[in-house]
Amino acid sequence: MIGIKPGAAARPVAAAGAALLMQVNGRCARAVRVDREPRRCGTTIQEATVMRVGELCNREVVFVRSDETARAAAEVMREFHVGDVVVVVERNGRNMPAGVVTDRDLAIEVVAKGVDPDAITAGDMITQRVVCAELEESYADVLDRMRRAGVRRMPVVDVHGALVGILALDDVLRFVSQQLAEIAQLITVQPQREAMVRA
Repeated sequence: MIGIKPGAAARPVAAAGAALLMQVNGRCARAVRVDREPRRCGTTIQEATVMRVGELCNREVVFVRSDETARAAAEVMREFHVGDVVVVVERNGRNMPAGVVTDRDLAIEVVAKGVDPDAITAGDMITQRVVCAELEESYADVLDRMRRAGVRRMPVVDVHGALVGILALDDVLRFVSQQLAEIAQLITVQPQREAMVRA
């Protein structure tokens, strides 16, 4: 979720699997995985086809509650240098994703229409049903759903439906580019090895 600023008052909120949610200023949180192994740089093609969302997604997600104002959402985006926030509702002590609000939503739905940013909530600004990914899903399946839904970012939830991360198209592109680089390296190395063997 968010990087906790030095001196900010942080307190545990809830445990979601291996993620510990820390609340800052009563508004944002950070999920820290304690059992996540470092991702290896080298991934085989076979492993790539079954790469899970939980291994690719960003566990640091900035979010706001659905009853917070549009101004509060804008302030959070500015403070943490992000272009969107996940809107959550609390159920049984868990933060459940309700939607995503972007800086474009603020510009078009609030600023351009002359709406008072203190008179509209983040929940009011949700324009479409939220589409979430699960930790154990393959990235290929989720990428296909992102394409069909026309979204670039997708909240990631645990088995309880609680927010634990976010998967952005940029995360997938970095992973795919790494795989392409390894394939390109194979194309270069194979002729060199053959030349050495037949020399």
